[in-house]
Amino acid sequence: MMTFVSVKPAFQHFRMRHFFMPRLTTHGSGRIDGQVKKESISYENAKICVFIKSTRSLLWEFKPGSNGAYSIRNIDPKIEYFIVAFDEAQEYNAVIQDMVKPYDVLQ
Repeated sequence: MMTFVSVKPAFQHFRMRHFFMPRLTTHGSGRIDGQVKKESISYENAKICVFIKSTRSLLWEFKPGSNGAYSIRNIDPKIEYFIVAFDEAQEYNAVIQDMVKPYDVLQ
């Protein structure tokens, strides 16, 4: 036989009534799509870093898909970014795309 016991929290005013997740200032409805190419051929062996231009702080670091394509979603479309792609084979210097503004998927 099972008995269910109701437990009352010791501090009633600390009980969480609603789920709350803080909104980060870099989140939003923006999106950036791109593709990494090496000598005009799609290239997957790269590391992509996305920075906020005004603070030069790193926002994302990831690898592109198997066809070299990447998509950065849910970022603030009002912020300007720059993207750096590094060749992990170290055959080429890093490339940069500056003054990148995401498009707003809600408009």
